[in-house]
Amino acid sequence: MQITIIKHNDVFLKIHAEKSVLNELSNYFSFRVPGYQFQPNYKNRLWDGYLRLFSNATHQIYIGLYDKIVEFCQKSHYTISEDSYKPTQNLISKESIEHYIKDALQPASKGVKLDVREYQTSVVHHCITEGRATILSPTSSGKSLMIYSLVRYLLDNDMAKRVLFIFPSISLVNQLLTDFVDYSSITKWDARSQSHMIFAGKGKITKHPLVFSTYQSLTKMPEKYFNSFDCIIVDEVHNATSKSIKDIMEKSTSVPYKFGFTGTLTDTKCHSLVINGLFGSTYTATTTSDLMERDEVSKLSITCLILKYSKETCRIVSEASYQDEMKFLSLNKLRNNFIKNLAVSLKGNTLLLFQFIEQGKILLKLLKDVPNVHYVDGGTDLENREMVRTIAESSDNCIIVASYGTMSTGVNIRKLDNCIFCSSYKSKIKILQSLGRILRLAENKHGCKLYDIADNLCFKGSYNHTFRHFDDRIGYYEKEKFVYKKIEYQLEKD
Repeated sequence: MQITIIKHNDVFLKIHAEKSVLNELSNYFSFRVPGYQFQPNYKNRLWDGYLRLFSNATHQIYIGLYDKIVEFCQKSHYTISEDSYKPTQNLISKESIEHYIKDALQPASKGVKLDVREYQTSVVHHCITEGRATILSPTSSGKSLMIYSLVRYLLDNDMAKRVLFIFPSISLVNQLLTDFVDYSSITKWDARSQSHMIFAGKGKITKHPLVFSTYQSLTKMPEKYFNSFDCIIVDEVHNATSKSIKDIMEKSTSVPYKFGFTGTLTDTKCHSLVINGLFGSTYTATTTSDLMERDEVSKLSITCLILKYSKETCRIVSEASYQDEMKFLSLNKLRNNFIKNLAVSLKGNTLLLFQFIEQGKILLKLLKDVPNVHYVDGGTDLENREMVRTIAESSDNCIIVASYGTMSTGVNIRKLDNCIFCSSYKSKIKILQSLGRILRLAENKHGCKLYDIADNLCFKGSYNHTFRHFDDRIGYYEKEKFVYKKIEYQLEKD
């Protein structure tokens, strides 16, 4: 059996083969979507819960899954025709990239030349060689410097004339452009004059070579708009499974260079394959544990505080739904007082992360008599968020009460010594990115500490919902090679 792979455009490949082979290919690239059973379309029998990456109707599949198609053929003992599409590479040596960054680019921070790390050069080389990639780059690995070096190389070597940067929030847009200005500070290249930012009140049409935007601002733009760029870079690309980003990337039919950067990907196969399909295979820059070994991030210690409750409370909660259990825990007076007392006892700057606004407001009220306490949630405007960040950077003993959504991703506060998980979370991405907030190095910062609060409400050998989530978090810590310890605390007595 033989299949022929044809490049349809810079988004899709087209497969020609016998019908039985196409059916096999469709099954091979079909996956149950996590949580499918809770979706209204599934409950109403309008959808079977599967995500199908190969379309039997169009015979198309994402171009970034070429390697997976080859893998399918090898497993099934099918041959690929000689005239089929094969990805091409830019034959550029890693040494030439290294010399370019060091001698021509001369990246600096606050006027001082930066020593570019070996793995950062490797990422830039990989991206330029492959033309598309999903880069796994943990917090404090210098992601913005990698992006800057990559983009400058493409521009300076006439491989791209215009680059579009897409972010999930305007604060991340501001942050990257500020980094670009800093990196180019000792050279004649003017980052601001080359750049255009799209946000409320700003036009989307521009001739600037660098365009920065949130993905929400671009969802209604036509295919022609995206194809006016030679390169698209998406930050926090783990969000790429959302409809907005998929729509944008599927419109970029003539954009040869596509790169996605993130600190974490989920372990679900359908999630990673969608991202790889849109941007290219995953390339790991480095790991957090390696950064710790090289003293490039703060040494992390994790203390898991397991709160125990009375038998009667455990019995009552055993019959509760997940939502009711979460509500009980977030409003629990003993538990919130425990968190308040823990926060006050810690030395250095402390971040309290909550999931529900109601709990955040309760914690803020409990801390009202404590000096230097600040609050951030989704309703806090950009100016006040930046003010809190500035205060934290100049303080040695402040407390920030913040929602996971506002602080788990991309916020750059170096002087965070402690983090308390006030709400139970299962999401691997949310947990690891939240951890990243405290890992950054800072002057006079001696390590960092995470306090993971878990609630043992188990009854008659049955785990409560949030305690199962705690087990998942322990799995993440072990996979990342983080050191942790468990301490039990009797919150309620029988």
